[in-house]
Amino acid sequence: DDDGTNDGTEDRDRDGAVDAPNPTGVQETDPRVADTDGDGLCDGPASAGGCTAGEDLNRNGRIDAGETDPRVPDVDTDGDGLSDPQEALIGTNPNAADTDGDGVADGLEVQRGTDPLSVDTDCDGLNDGQEAALQTSPVDRDSDDDGITDGVESGTICTAGSQTAQSCIDAGLCQADADPGSTTDPRNADTDGDQVPDGAEDGNQDGYYDAAAGELNPNVDDVGQAEVDACGLENLREVTLVQRPDDTADLILAVPQEFPVGRITELRNGAGEQIGAMVFDPVDQVAGVAMKLALAGGDPTAEINDLRATLDGAVGSVAAFSSQTFTSWDAGSANNAAIGRAEWTDANGGDTVAKSMNDIVQALVAGATGLLDTSGSTESGSMRMQIEVLDRSASSTVVVIAMTQLAASNGDETRLFSIDNLANGTAVAQFGDDTGVQCDRFQVEARQEVDFLLVVDNSGSMDNEQTAVANAADALTAQLGASTVDFRIAVVTTDLDEAPNNSATWTACTLGDPGGCNQTGDGAKIYCPFTTSSATLRSCIDQMNTNGSGEENGLRPVACLMGRTVTGPGINQDLSGSGERGGAADGEPCGRDGDRAPYPAGNTYAAAPAGFAMLPRADGSATRIRTGAQLAVIFITDANEQSDGRYTAGTVTEAVATHSIPSWSGFLQNFDGGGDATLSRALVHGIVCPAGAGCTDEGGNYENTRYRTLLAALGGVEADIRGSAQQIADGVALMLQQTVAQASPYALQKPPISSTIKVAGEFEVENTAQCSATCTAAGCSDIPRSRVNGFDYDGTTNSVSFFGACRPKSTEVGVPFAVSYKYWIEDSPNPDGNNAQCTPPLVLAPNGTDCICPSDCGVAGGLSPGQTCNATTCEPECLPDCGGCGSGQVCNTGSPTCACECPADCNTGAPLPPSQVCDPATCTPVCAPGGCTGSPPNGNPGWFCGADCEWECAADCGDPTMSATERCNQTTCQVECASDCNATCSGYTECNSDPAICACECVESATCAPGYTFNPDEAVCDCACD
Repeated sequence: DDDGTNDGTEDRDRDGAVDAPNPTGVQETDPRVADTDGDGLCDGPASAGGCTAGEDLNRNGRIDAGETDPRVPDVDTDGDGLSDPQEALIGTNPNAADTDGDGVADGLEVQRGTDPLSVDTDCDGLNDGQEAALQTSPVDRDSDDDGITDGVESGTICTAGSQTAQSCIDAGLCQADADPGSTTDPRNADTDGDQVPDGAEDGNQDGYYDAAAGELNPNVDDVGQAEVDACGLENLREVTLVQRPDDTADLILAVPQEFPVGRITELRNGAGEQIGAMVFDPVDQVAGVAMKLALAGGDPTAEINDLRATLDGAVGSVAAFSSQTFTSWDAGSANNAAIGRAEWTDANGGDTVAKSMNDIVQALVAGATGLLDTSGSTESGSMRMQIEVLDRSASSTVVVIAMTQLAASNGDETRLFSIDNLANGTAVAQFGDDTGVQCDRFQVEARQEVDFLLVVDNSGSMDNEQTAVANAADALTAQLGASTVDFRIAVVTTDLDEAPNNSATWTACTLGDPGGCNQTGDGAKIYCPFTTSSATLRSCIDQMNTNGSGEENGLRPVACLMGRTVTGPGINQDLSGSGERGGAADGEPCGRDGDRAPYPAGNTYAAAPAGFAMLPRADGSATRIRTGAQLAVIFITDANEQSDGRYTAGTVTEAVATHSIPSWSGFLQNFDGGGDATLSRALVHGIVCPAGAGCTDEGGNYENTRYRTLLAALGGVEADIRGSAQQIADGVALMLQQTVAQASPYALQKPPISSTIKVAGEFEVENTAQCSATCTAAGCSDIPRSRVNGFDYDGTTNSVSFFGACRPKSTEVGVPFAVSYKYWIEDSPNPDGNNAQCTPPLVLAPNGTDCICPSDCGVAGGLSPGQTCNATTCEPECLPDCGGCGSGQVCNTGSPTCACECPADCNTGAPLPPSQVCDPATCTPVCAPGGCTGSPPNGNPGWFCGADCEWECAADCGDPTMSATERCNQTTCQVECASDCNATCSGYTECNSDPAICACECVESATCAPGYTFNPDEAVCDCACD
């Protein structure tokens, strides 16, 4: 009856009669009628004749969840293929064939896996009916994976009701086409065939070709060589996306392809819940982990320091720790993440990198399983560690840690970038997010101006840190020399603001003097103007002795040099209940006031000389900040910041000590008063004493919280002043990296997955041989990532910069280059996990509100080829005929995987005898092993066990050398000579049946025609002319 259920399954006892209904057990249906109860729904899963599928969907004779009774009529009032009871279960309208009005009947939507209650299941701006007509996927917003949604490619304007659902608009998931009159092919990732994906050409993926913004036209082959080299479909850098479901882990980790898939684990906690993944690269000896973890603190800065404290002593020790805050690509709030960098040594002193990472995970996660296989992990000793803490919400924190051997990484940038790619904030997304491809186009610009100001502590406690100051200056000038930055460096001490208390100081201070400004009395430097000379800078620092004021003001000298007043609570206003305030009276730029504890009473002020301040900006001056330069301030001190009072743990709380920081932060974000979002914002970093540590030798329990609070607010890098020369250089490198990146004009349009970035240019580099083998005078097809000779990416500023031999020559201004990368697409609006509102196996729909069944019914490992997912019940079921069975096979719906099998009778119509079995490959009977009794009659090799399980002789008696004149005696199964040589003799030959000969031989004589005589020679054997 073609209802999708075999006749023998419907008439289960095969008696030719339909048994009485049995709604609580197994019951029969009529094998002659597709719709036994005549309700318009076929008995089985297939549609046939006048009925539609179906009632007993899994063909097991029972009424399972989501099924209806094939023996009781179920009315389908609206004729949409779903019975009224089914529609009640789903929530659709039994009186409307198309409940959501998308042009697809409710029953067909259920079959296709789309939502019959939403006009636009995937929220791409095309309703499900439009997607069917266009042959795009109604459950994938970007069917061709080119980075542009199907709706934008097709000209949607996101009209609620007809094109998409209101919930899709409310959730911000439906993107309207900015130019509906111009469309691309939503089924072809490269509409114009120019090798660059449509989404990479339309840089902001809005459907509008914006030539002025440097976009390419996805409908015209208009790409240059740089775009092909960087952005061509065959030239993109790939990553492995490690996905961990959103019930407990809720993350995707983009792992560079250098990490073997076989060395990626599934990390679980002691309760067996999946919380993340661990990875290991045995070639570069890099280990990493990404996991969802609860941390104390409440904000990224506090959490990363809590994590540091946990690791420092739990299973090892932490040194040279530095950190900075940043805003992640999917942030719900600013500065929602932090990066920490440190040196880590395991407690045993000899653990390898993989073993060390396992120890760290076990210290953080009780009962953790899914740890790294330590085979192939050979390097031990101190490790270079990078930590990322990402706060998605108050209850959702992700931690990423990457590490490699410190000694090996000092000269190996591959390792440095490997750990950075894992833990720099770009490699992590939420489960359910997608990726796209971006192609950003640039032209080489003139080198960027940055004026650096070093604020150096010259108090007595800095005696043992003078080397650190010199190391920092040396590292700064060395690294700046290889960058694209047009830099200058000035230096000021932490007691410059005290100079106005003595009018003679101003007289002795000539700011225009390249040698700098001397303090009255001992002649020590307190200020040196801008210079590009490392020797001049070092000479200046060497002359800054440690006889300066013991009140180490870091912020006040900056305001003094700028000539700007800074006011606010804790500065020129009392803090409630504390009696503490400090700095200049009434907010004067310079000077220390006796009314502001703890400064001496009786201080007087002398006006600063004309032109003292670094402002207003001016070019060509060693004392003024240049008109187009950014200002970068680096504090170098071993003490707490004391511009507003000498705060110690014994006098005030931390809240009081840091109360003025927002005012100082606001000043540094507009230090010149110009209000420019870039030039007026100072870049601020610090080589300082960590919060809570005692770095000074002058006594006192300084909290050291003011610098950390300031740097956290401004996203600056914090390095430990107690570090070695290499550690200081590493800290300076991070500061320089961010500063150069901040000054870079090459900001990317989207936050990239950093390991996928590829840069190609048509410009000539400083040194083609040192840059890359792909470089010629005409450009480079693949510039390496390197801070020595190459490009680098900075996540906090989302920009690329060039270094060393790979810098564009100064003559190449205006020459194009391109940057390709993959980026994350936010498809997970709920920061606490897409399944937070849904009971498994249901998942949250793209509209962010509805729970829907995933296409694989949530089955681990996916469905088998013979299964499909019933979107109504969200349970696996067999496809009709298990998806296509071979000749002679039947579908076993009772099999867990819906397997095609041979019928029990092996297509004979009767049970097989014990001596036979069914060949599963052909579904025909074959003799069972041991089916023929006894041994072959005479042991000849030609005997075999036949299909009827009797001994049979092979046609050649098992002798492949049997000649044409021989035959096989089927009785004895022996080869013998045929009496007539099998009629193979002809002419004047006759058969010699002697077993030893068995061949056709020439006769001895024969009668020939007149003129001929017989020649019996075997070679002739014929009558020949005489």
